[in-house]
Amino acid sequence: MSLAREGARWEVLGQVIEQLTRENPWENIRRKRNWDEGALCKKESVKYPMAEAVRAAYQSWDDDESLGPRVLVDDGGKPLGRFQDGDCVIFYNIRGEREVELCQSLLNDNFAHFPVARNIRLNFVTMIPYDKRLKVMVAFPPEEEVRDTLSEVLSSHGLRQVKISESEKAIHVSYFLNGKVREPFPGEERIVIPSPKDVPYFDQKPEMNAAGVAEAVIHKLGDPEINFIFANFANIDVVGHIENERAIEDGSFFKNEAFLWAIRGTKEGGKNLHLLGIVSFFSSHGSVNHLMALLKLAKQESVGKLYLHVMLGRRGEHRESGARYIELIEKEMENLSIGQIASVIGRYWSLDREENWDRIEKTYRMLVYGEGTPVLSRC
Repeated sequence: MSLAREGARWEVLGQVIEQLTRENPWENIRRKRNWDEGALCKKESVKYPMAEAVRAAYQSWDDDESLGPRVLVDDGGKPLGRFQDGDCVIFYNIRGEREVELCQSLLNDNFAHFPVARNIRLNFVTMIPYDKRLKVMVAFPPEEEVRDTLSEVLSSHGLRQVKISESEKAIHVSYFLNGKVREPFPGEERIVIPSPKDVPYFDQKPEMNAAGVAEAVIHKLGDPEINFIFANFANIDVVGHIENERAIEDGSFFKNEAFLWAIRGTKEGGKNLHLLGIVSFFSSHGSVNHLMALLKLAKQESVGKLYLHVMLGRRGEHRESGARYIELIEKEMENLSIGQIASVIGRYWSLDREENWDRIEKTYRMLVYGEGTPVLSRC
């Protein structure tokens, strides 16, 4: 087992310990130790504190995707930039399916998968529609419904179809393949083979559950009532995209009603503006270009308090690129004289889609309570 993956195992163990000690008197001792070990030295002047904190994490064998929460704190150890009642949030990711669980924990009144603060109401904007049940404003709603997809055409001709995939990619062969339609079409059957749960990362089991998918395909090949089989072998993709740059180029991005609603709401109510999302030039979940444009818009609108909450990690990304992204953003914030990076976390914890609620809780507690390794804000 690689040292990086061993570090990930310790991260998971730390999360379990955190759960067990949440109401324990030893918690204060644990927090004091984390402060001593995690915060940057008060005697040193660190120009880009969050970038340096991520670089320091690499020395402990963390990588971008599995990075545990890093939280900006003041000289007294108080977390900065936490989500508070009435704050406005712009979630600028652009894929939509991995973002839903975190949104549910922050927005749903009846959320019950883990304890949440019931006294926080957020004004929320998403880049695209994540789920029609979420109470959000959408910056870029779809211009038209996608029709005549493969599944819809097969269904309209009375043909029976079956889609077989691992749970890790089930959303792709159902929701996305059907033009972002969640419900199956008449005559469409979906078979989901569980992806492995006994390893923290699939590169420790690169075959994943390809055998299970193959067995299901062979079984269905013997069914005379099935006219069409769609099979997805997830490990080819997992182990082995949408941007609205036009809106930035033509200037309409800076006049977007949803963005302006959130930004002006912070000014009128004296609240904080939070930007939340992935930081990468290459991720299908989001683009640094969108983040940079949002920072410029916030500066243009004279936003007072702006906090950025970063998700790191992309399959195929260059190793340790997260720190370079963070420093790039900290420099841009410095140039614009606006905002702070309040927290950073690996996407493993924040962008789940298989109801691994322990991961989402880790992100939620970072955003709301400021739980994580402290990073001292520079003076």
